Amino acid sequence: MTIDKKNFRIDSTNWKEITDSNDVKVKVNPEWDAWEYLEGKHKWEQLFTKYAAIRETKKAGKKLPASLAVFKDIIEKEYEWDYKDFLKWEDMKFCGWRDPIYERFKSIDKEFNIWCADGSNFFGNLNLWDHFNHYDHCGFSVRCVQDSDTTTWLLDCLITRCEENNIWIKKYEELKDLIIKNK
Repeated sequence: MTIDKKNFRIDSTNWKEITDSNDVKVKVNPEWDAWEYLEGKHKWEQLFTKYAAIRETKKAGKKLPASLAVFKDIIEKEYEWDYKDFLKWEDMKFCGWRDPIYERFKSIDKEFNIWCADGSNFFGNLNLWDHFNHYDHCGFSVRCVQDSDTTTWLLDCLITRCEENNIWIKKYEELKDLIIKNK
């Protein structure tokens, strides 16, 4: 499974412009649960609450990564645990996050947080990654999983399960290759 190379965004026409207590200028949607940076190197990047992320990706016909396991698998399998390569080649944006308690943006240029469908988030900075279960009203970035057909998705799940149990992996890889060739 792969993730989009750019953060998810929605149309921000007619959103209200505001400035937070740290002098960060953003636009906010009418529901006050999505924000867009208006200046700096993250101009046009958007942050969403958990509910806005779910609502807006569903409207767009997109999917959130199921859990941290999606990112773990990408870092492990595609980058052989080389986190720095993951940051570079997946073009991770250090957009920071929005703190709902103090109603301000934090850690801009220092970290990223990406919502997962299970309500957790994938967190990272220049040196490490982890996951947390944050307050649902935090503003985090969204990266969607790229669409793949059901057959490929199912086979990827089977292969992952087989890798976890270290059995029959070669047969499943051969089967996957055969199905992909005959599409």
